[in-house]
Amino acid sequence: MKREALIQLGTMALSLAVSSLTLSAASEDPSIAAARKILAAHQDSVLWISGVCKVSFTAEGSADQPVSIQDQERKVEVLGTVIGTNGLLVTALSGIDPAREVSGREVTTAAGRVRLEASSVLKEVEIIMPDGVEVPAEVVMKDMDLDLALLQAKPDSKEFAEAMNKAVDLKDSAKVAIADEVVSLNRADEVLNRQPAVLNGQVNVLVKKP
Repeated sequence: MKREALIQLGTMALSLAVSSLTLSAASEDPSIAAARKILAAHQDSVLWISGVCKVSFTAEGSADQPVSIQDQERKVEVLGTVIGTNGLLVTALSGIDPAREVSGREVTTAAGRVRLEASSVLKEVEIIMPDGVEVPAEVVMKDMDLDLALLQAKPDSKEFAEAMNKAVDLKDSAKVAIADEVVSLNRADEVLNRQPAVLNGQVNVLVKKP
C-alpha cells in the first residue's frame, strides 16, 4: 500500500513537471524568441576594439604665464559592429577619442582661467575576436558630427587572414517608429570573458540624417 502511494505521488510530480514545461513553452514571449534568434545569428558581429590613446593639451588665455600640461596616454576599449567582410567596423568616435571630452573646457590655474584644447592620436589599435585573437587595425575615417568612426583590420596581418568576419548586412534593414520593440546586441567586458549579450528595449528617439 505504501509502495502504491509513493508510485502515485511520483506519477503526479512527473505530470506536474511536464505540464509546467508545456505551459512555459506555450507562453513564451515572441520577443524573447526573436532576441535569441538574433543573438545566435549575429553575436559575432559585435566585437571589442582596444587601443592606446595619446592625448596632447594646449592652454589658451594666459600669455603672461603659459600653462604646460603633460601629454597623457590611456587605454580605451569600445564596442564596434562589423559592417564589412573586409574587416570594416563602425563605432562611436567619442569612445576612442577622449580629447573631445576636454576640448573647450575652462579651468582655473595659478595663472588664472585658461581654456583647454586637446588632440588625440590612437595607436596600437586591435579588434578582439570572439575567440580572443587580437587583429591589428587602424582608423580609416572619422565623422565628428555623427560621432562615428570607421576602423578596418589590416589585411596583411596573419590574424586577419585567419579570422572569420561576420558582417551585418546594412541593406537588410527595416523602418522603425517610436516605441517599437528592438533587440540590442552587446558583449560583456574582459571581466566576464567578453561573452555575447542581448538587451530588449524600445525605440525612444529617431534622428534623421543631417
